[in-house]
Amino acid sequence: MSLYEEAGVDRRRAARAIEKVKEMARATYTPQVLEGIGGFAARFRRPGEVLHASCDGVGTKILLAREAGLHQTTGWDAVAMVVNDLLASRSLPLFLLDYVAMGRLEGEVLEDIFRGVTLACQEAGCALIGGETAELPDLLPSGHYDVVAFGVGMETEGGRGESPQAGDVLLGLPSSGLHSNGFSLVRKILSADKGSRKDGGERVEGGPGAKEGEGSPLVPMLLTPTRIYRKSLEPILRHPGLTGLAHITGGGLFENVPRMLPPHLRGEIWEGTWPLLPVYRWLLQELGKPLKELAQVFNGGLGMVLSVRKEALSEIQKGLLKAGEASFVVGQVAEGPGGLLWREERP
Repeated sequence: MSLYEEAGVDRRRAARAIEKVKEMARATYTPQVLEGIGGFAARFRRPGEVLHASCDGVGTKILLAREAGLHQTTGWDAVAMVVNDLLASRSLPLFLLDYVAMGRLEGEVLEDIFRGVTLACQEAGCALIGGETAELPDLLPSGHYDVVAFGVGMETEGGRGESPQAGDVLLGLPSSGLHSNGFSLVRKILSADKGSRKDGGERVEGGPGAKEGEGSPLVPMLLTPTRIYRKSLEPILRHPGLTGLAHITGGGLFENVPRMLPPHLRGEIWEGTWPLLPVYRWLLQELGKPLKELAQVFNGGLGMVLSVRKEALSEIQKGLLKAGEASFVVGQVAEGPGGLLWREERP
């Protein structure tokens, strides 16, 4: 049984259900649909342009945010998940719509959520142009809510570029933490020691904002907002040496890196080639599992993984650095039957 199944989440069952949804969705496609369900974003052709669309939510991270009274992060995260999916499909976000459902409408909580949505849209360079706020007392308990975002982007000039090929380098961009995935498992860990959350939680050594010899409160660290990669990626999205992008969300590195590769290629990830965040050191200690197993649920500290031609690596890394973005060579693309091969060290 996998780590996530132990926490009550069966991703294989979800995958089977999604396959059935794909079959039904295909019956609605018009000739303008270039790519539907399955990629990081759908693609729709209009005269002279290609639009991309994505929809995502925050998941059970909301439950932890609600307990901590930190609602702004949920609004930010909903936007970030959608924007990063659009970027991974090589489109720049144009506008978003939101959906917020609450058991009972609470004005201050709603304002906090939308403060996060607004700040994230400003960071992503897109407009919030509409949405829906619903009060559903018969569906959601009082105090509970859900946040979802829908976004549309414009495909960058030059389209999707060349496809990945064997020998391409995998370049990782650091995450800010867990982002918005894996929280069913995180909450299961926390439930074993509820007392640790009374005053903001136990402390993790070396956490962000910690002074020398001190730790950082655990729960605020877990709720660190998802990074938005537009400013980092926009300068290089049109580079011909960039052959693929993967936004590392649900299913971790193992499910998302292969999504940008053709079926006859696989990704290779080399453990130890990027810095390990304090939150992952905490998870390794709590679960007693290797990083390889964590990377089947979490991003492992990499929010985006890029496929790059070897000859373009230096130029792309310089472009990222100029935009203020660190990057790490974390693996390669190789011939193989799809999927991802995890190596404990760089070969």
